Amino acid sequence: MKRTILTTALLLIASAATIKAQNITDKDSTRIISHPDTVKITNAEKHISVEVIDNGSVYKLHRELTEDNVTVLKEKQEWNFDIPFIGSKNKKEKRRHNATLNTDILCDMQFGIGLASATEQAEGMNVKMANCGMEFTLNKLISCEYRPIKNTAFEANFGVNWRNFRMKGENRFLKEDSQVTIAPYPDGSDINFSRLKIFSLTMELMLRQHITRELSISVGPVVNFNTHGSLKTRYKLDGKGYKLTSSNINQNAVTYDLKAQIAVNSFGLYFKYSPVNVLDTSYGPKFHPMSAGILLML
Repeated sequence: MKRTILTTALLLIASAATIKAQNITDKDSTRIISHPDTVKITNAEKHISVEVIDNGSVYKLHRELTEDNVTVLKEKQEWNFDIPFIGSKNKKEKRRHNATLNTDILCDMQFGIGLASATEQAEGMNVKMANCGMEFTLNKLISCEYRPIKNTAFEANFGVNWRNFRMKGENRFLKEDSQVTIAPYPDGSDINFSRLKIFSLTMELMLRQHITRELSISVGPVVNFNTHGSLKTRYKLDGKGYKLTSSNINQNAVTYDLKAQIAVNSFGLYFKYSPVNVLDTSYGPKFHPMSAGILLML
């Protein structure tokens, strides 16, 4: 379009000069066409013509030209190279708005603290939140996030988890040979507590949906790689304190939880439930973990 305007302007100047030389006194006429339908330029060796069509009206200009009265100006050329996988800044911004994939290490970590309980417990087992069994979580040590659209994200978060299933009452966890059983305390015991501890490496696969800029909800499974398990029981008998401990309690190597959480800015609440047993039921009592607590975004 720039070339068309320059060429047309030159033709009008040349035409005006020729008319003056022929002593023609017609009034000057100016017509501005901002968005013509068609512009046709014919550039021959000794003449040039311009034909403009606008809303059915046709405007024509034809002039014989020589090298003495016309100088042809060429439009400045701009070179634009698109490098594969890099692209222009505007294209990058558009892609970032539509879909992003981010990986963070030790950034935006989450610290969780909650109470641990259990459901579908074996007979005689009494694990509940009122016993103050604790759960501690340090999540998003490594985090991968794919955001297909602005307010929705899929996350893979890696972290660690420590759960303490605490039992009070007349029974305790007891390991004899390779078996973990539920057994009573010795008669006359002053009971403190009995607990199972499980340490896990975790991988969360979460779907996060932002309701507002500050409020979000997340749901998904948490895969637990249970690398360590132990048992501890404390009580007193005849004035003497006893602490019985044992490792290698035959926990299942891999379990999973179903998790839901709600977060507002840097504070959140979570709930987890596992439909599978923590211990190998060939060697220990069955129970399904359940926990709830708070999350702090570090």
